[in-house]
Amino acid sequence: MAVDSVKRAAAGEVGQLGFGFARASSRGMAASLVAAAYEDHPGITFAIESNVFADEGLTRLADGSLDIALVRWTRQPPTITGRPVLIERPVVTLPDSHRLARRKLIRVDELADEDLLSLPANPNSTLRETTIRLCHNAGFSPRVILELPDAQTISALIAAGMGITITFDSVAATMREPGTVTVPLDVTNESSVVYLAHLRTHGSASLSAVLAIAETVLPTVSSASE
Repeated sequence: MAVDSVKRAAAGEVGQLGFGFARASSRGMAASLVAAAYEDHPGITFAIESNVFADEGLTRLADGSLDIALVRWTRQPPTITGRPVLIERPVVTLPDSHRLARRKLIRVDELADEDLLSLPANPNSTLRETTIRLCHNAGFSPRVILELPDAQTISALIAAGMGITITFDSVAATMREPGTVTVPLDVTNESSVVYLAHLRTHGSASLSAVLAIAETVLPTVSSASE
C-alpha cells in the first residue's frame, strides 16, 4: 500500500496544493479549476485561501507556502511564472440614483468631488493602487472616506448611498448589489491582467497535473493593452 501511494504521488495523482486568490475577482475561476481537478484527479486536494492579494500571493509563492495563485503583477518576479487568464478593465460603481448613473462612460476627473469607498492599503491591493493612480493622473487625490475589507461590503454601502468605488469589471460583476450600477471609465491602456502563477521550478507532479487541466479550464488570454 505504501509503495502504491508513493507511485501515485510521483504520477501526480495525489497531493495537496496551497491555492491563493483574491476572492471577489477570482473565485469563479478558482472554483472552476478546483472542480475540474477534482473530477480528473480526486486524490489532489487544495488548501484554499481566498483573501490573498497580489504582493502577498507572489511572496508566498516564492517562499513555498502557496503552490499556485491567481494574482496580478506590474513587475514579474524572476522566480515566478504564469499565464494570463483574465483581462480586467476599470469601472466605477455608483448608487443607481447618482447623477452619473445613466452615463455610458465616465471620465475619472468627473469623480474628483466624490466620496470614495476603498479596500485597505494593506495588504497591497492592485485595485486600490490603480484607483489612486488613475485619480492622480486625472489631477486630484481621491477622497477615501472609508476602507472596507471586501468588495461585497463596499457594494452594500454604495447601495445605501454612502459613496462610490473604482473597481475592475470582473469585481463589479460579482457584486451586483440591488440599487447600484456600474459604468466603464473613459480610460485607455489601463487593462489589468490576472495570472495563474507558480514557481518556475516547482518539482511537484500534482501541480503539473493541475496546470495541465488549467490549460483547458482557464485558457490563456491576450495580455496586450487596449
